[in-house]
Amino acid sequence: MLIQFGYIFLFAPVYPLASLFALVNNLVEIHSDSFKLVKLSRRPFPEYNTSTKFWEYGFSAMALCGVFVNSELIRNSGAVGAAPFARVTFLFGAAFVLAFAVVKRFLVGIFNNMEDSSKIA
Repeated sequence: MLIQFGYIFLFAPVYPLASLFALVNNLVEIHSDSFKLVKLSRRPFPEYNTSTKFWEYGFSAMALCGVFVNSELIRNSGAVGAAPFARVTFLFGAAFVLAFAVVKRFLVGIFNNMEDSSKIA
């Protein structure tokens, strides 16, 4: 899923129809997996894992890289126009990544404080 997300998010300006193909692929995969689990196999024993940090870091890194890749693809496509506007897309991408990091850090701090206060009560 991470690789598919990367292909879609990094190269969406080049081939926008790929997101539709990915959606169809995921729907077919969900139905085929559910058929396999319900009809062909027995119920597995549950394995509990509460750590999703690896996937969170992977998707965050892919999304942040996607901002720069998409801004460069748009800049190099000729759709931006004259040379003074060529660097605007890269600066917009850098500003977006910085704002994303600041907002994410702020929200993580707020949720950590909420968890700490709920443990006290």
